[in-house]
Amino acid sequence: MYSSTPGQCNGSAGRSPPRGAAPADLPLAAGLKAVYTARFVPGKILRLMREHRPTILVAIPSMYGALLQAKEATPEDFASLRYVVSGGEPLSDSVAARFHERFGVPYLYAEWRWLLRALEQAR
Repeated sequence: MYSSTPGQCNGSAGRSPPRGAAPADLPLAAGLKAVYTARFVPGKILRLMREHRPTILVAIPSMYGALLQAKEATPEDFASLRYVVSGGEPLSDSVAARFHERFGVPYLYAEWRWLLRALEQAR
């Protein structure tokens, strides 16, 4: 997760960075800050989202599936998001649709070029 507000972000990036760039470098290159968790745990991600109110979430599809399974997750947890990006493995239409329907998030972009555009616009 990334935010344009310094110190207000958490990162849980996928595994397929564009052109060999590390996902951790992308927010820094765009002038943003990021905080990463050592391990993806849905409850921890939700807590960090509530605390930091990120504007960009980057994860792999299986992480979005796990967040869908988290009973404590609410639309309010995702209300600050402007961009939701998926990478690292194919994103199914059903996961994207269910995530949008349950949480009201913007469309899940499945290409890294959308992340680069989102980071540029977040500055």
